[in-house]
Amino acid sequence: RAVRLAAEHTVREIRPRRVVLRIDAANAASEAVARACAFELTDEPPVRRVSRGREVVLRTWRLRP
Repeated sequence: RAVRLAAEHTVREIRPRRVVLRIDAANAASEAVARACAFELTDEPPVRRVSRGREVVLRTWRLRP
């Protein structure tokens, strides 16, 4: 619910060009939350980062219009 409320507030108050989430590809629970909150996976290439000594692959999700 927090993700949905934050996304709605952002769209209503800030009116950004787009709202995105970057989610660790290994985090199925977070991806399920994104889907349930009207986000969809984009075709953008994954973002690779090192966090706590391990590589993390972040996939980009965008709020559906």
